[in-house]
Amino acid sequence: KKMAWLGVALLPFIDERRLLEAVVPLSASLTEEEQQQNALGSELLMVGSKDKHAPLAGMMAELASEFPLEVSSRTERASGEHLNDNLFGALLPNPAAPPLGKPIDSPAKRLESVASNCCACAKYRLPPFTEHIPSLLKGLILPPPTLTDADHVVEGRKLLDGP
Repeated sequence: KKMAWLGVALLPFIDERRLLEAVVPLSASLTEEEQQQNALGSELLMVGSKDKHAPLAGMMAELASEFPLEVSSRTERASGEHLNDNLFGALLPNPAAPPLGKPIDSPAKRLESVASNCCACAKYRLPPFTEHIPSLLKGLILPPPTLTDADHVVEGRKLLDGP
């Protein structure tokens, strides 16, 4: 290669087993907070109080038990739209979430605290997995296929590529 930036970086192969064995002793020295940050948590749904889903945010802040997100009279608004807006699954209470309108202390000393929380947060569970079988809608009439000169291939290259 003529230029240094054209070079290929050669990275040594990393043996996953050896890496994990080397990390185990270090994980014991982590603080409880660091261990929590290093662990897999729950899915969270956050909705702003000024978002079009603000009614859902208000409801999320007051959850006492599981609330299924579905198209039903429980989620229907006066306009006929549904609060969940094609979001399905289930919301669960999140006791760790800061209450709406209350201040939030900054987790970092260098950052300012939030004066008034404008975001509701609830734990979220995905809907059960179902296989999706793609298909065309009933009654769909496809237009006839049309080719342009750009679609014709000449000697492995498109006409627009030039000589």
